[in-house]
This record gives sequence, C-alpha cells and structure tokens, in this order.
Amino acid sequence: TRANDASTCTIFLDDIATIGISLEESYLSFAMHQMELLNRVSGSRGGVRRMLDLDLIDIEMQRVFLTDYCEQNPDREFIDAVNLLYMEYPEAK
Repeated sequence: TRANDASTCTIFLDDIATIGISLEESYLSFAMHQMELLNRVSGSRGGVRRMLDLDLIDIEMQRVFLTDYCEQNPDREFIDAVNLLYMEYPEAK
C-alpha cells in the first residue's frame, strides 16, 4: 500500500509522472534541505562538510541524478538517492 512505501523511488517516479513539475520541485527542494541538514550534522560532529553549490551540480543535474537512480533502483528509498547525490558534491576545505 502507498502508506507503507511512500518514501520509495517508485512513488517518487509515479508522483513526478502523474502530478508533474510542481511535485518534482517539492522533491528537489526536500533533497536540497536534506543535504543541508547532512552538512550541518556532519560539521557539528567534526566530520566532512560538502560544498552544496548549484554552480557545481545544478537543479537539472540533481533531477537527472535522482531520477536515474530511482529508475535503476525502484525498490530503494528516495533518501538513498539523496544521500548519494550529497556525496557527489566536493568536500569543503
């Protein structure tokens, strides 16, 4: 049922296919906020922070990355795609 798998890649793909650009923008906004949170948590623990710069990986590249991951891994969680995207950004010096 949808309630049990609402965070899977399949739901992400279904949502952007049926609801379109407005929901896709919401997913991308969620992804960016999640990556900013990962940066804060990592930094506060003395870990590596990433350069979350849209000049490095712009919104279109993020959309393609997340969509490609989910198409290849439909049973995985959308957050897994976000975490991998986060790792694509270079480490902050």
